[in-house]
Amino acid sequence: MPPKTVIVGVSGASCSGKSTLTQFLHAIFKGSSILHEDDFYKTDADIPVKDGVPDWDCKESLNLDSFLETLKYIRKHGDLPTHLHNRDNLNVAKEALTQYNEILKEYPESPISSSDYKFIFVDGFMLYVNQELIQSFDLCLMLACDFDTLKARRESRKGYVTQEGFWQDPPNYFENNVWPGYVNGHSHLFENKDVYGKLIDSSIQLSPVSNMSVQQNVQWAINTIQKFVS
Repeated sequence: MPPKTVIVGVSGASCSGKSTLTQFLHAIFKGSSILHEDDFYKTDADIPVKDGVPDWDCKESLNLDSFLETLKYIRKHGDLPTHLHNRDNLNVAKEALTQYNEILKEYPESPISSSDYKFIFVDGFMLYVNQELIQSFDLCLMLACDFDTLKARRESRKGYVTQEGFWQDPPNYFENNVWPGYVNGHSHLFENKDVYGKLIDSSIQLSPVSNMSVQQNVQWAINTIQKFVS
């Protein structure tokens, strides 16, 4: 009998630690794969413009219809489409092993047998913007992080490779674009639309504390996944 496919969303605001967490989970859970929502950005020319500046951090910058169709494909076939089996996933796991080998030493074996479950970890900053997307996941993880920490992390980054070139944030981009984009895409999930408040949707698992360490994020995610499949 083939292993059961479990689609796990790993989301949060830009620089919340979701991509690092996804990399760890991929390295720890043997036989898993990663789907990157960033692979569904629109072309540079089609990115929305806000106050004269390309807005890479709003939900409209993504081809969410294509992303949803890919999630449906995974649900039907139990694996990623061939063209999305990105070799970078292997490199990601090696990066995690090199940079955080002490953490990975704690997990010499997969916490859950790969003969029973195949995990598809989906890394993205706009995974839960509507119910159809939310319902495409078996388990929805979301990392909590505060404005100041996110801003400091984002502004320390050198830039991003885009579909057709390279993007570097202009001054004040975080407060004008990144944070408003996050709030706009996620406020509907929280009581009184307060993204620091309590989640309305119980199907989304929010990390218990903001700004947890990498090790804390990994342990929380593993515990949550183990509880889900038990």
